[in-house]
Amino acid sequence: MNRYVYMGIRNWYRIPLWAIDIARRNKWHEKFSFFSQYQMIRKMVLAIIRKGRVTVHVYGKENLPAQSGYILYSNHQGFFDGMALLYALEEPFHFLVMNEMENFSFVRYVMRLLAPVYMDRSSMKDSFRAIQRCAELAKNGENVLIFPEGTLEKQENELLLYKPGAFKAAYMAKVPVVPVVLKNSFCPFERKGFGMCEVEVHIQKPLNYEQYNKKKTTELAEEVMKAAEAVLK
Repeated sequence: MNRYVYMGIRNWYRIPLWAIDIARRNKWHEKFSFFSQYQMIRKMVLAIIRKGRVTVHVYGKENLPAQSGYILYSNHQGFFDGMALLYALEEPFHFLVMNEMENFSFVRYVMRLLAPVYMDRSSMKDSFRAIQRCAELAKNGENVLIFPEGTLEKQENELLLYKPGAFKAAYMAKVPVVPVVLKNSFCPFERKGFGMCEVEVHIQKPLNYEQYNKKKTTELAEEVMKAAEAVLK
């Protein structure tokens, strides 16, 4: 039995109510605020984690800017990442996600409530459009989360090269960059079985625009990546 099934069994009595609420909110989405949608999904995620033999430790919450309108840059380890981030972050944020997420029926309806920015990574034009949209959201006081590695093709706590292009959104919006490091987030869904997992979310000190505006995107990407490597060692 994998952890997906285990979590489903432990929450069997909640699933019909969640499904009804998600369907209702998708049908009449204009009646609900983004904050309301986010809190509903976050509450669901917290319940699933509690029943899933997963403990999430959050460090550095005090590093989050007091005012919304920033971009979080996190490493990407697995399908539990989104749940770990929703657990850690009380303030709503928009994910930058690949178009492929629309291929998973239940996930598609959940993601729509979180108002993500979709990107077709096979198209340079669409990738740039998505980065522009992220910048626009952040500039208007919304929070955005980007996975600068752009893929999951790696092993456990290893990092792939952070793509400089992902950081263009921060330069466009002139907003704080908040590095986030996920550790052991691959454990819940990428490992077989459903033994106890300890996942860590490290929120690092933000970099204000004045601290990075004279750097190249390659330099900023390298700096944020090195900070993540120090946590994962």
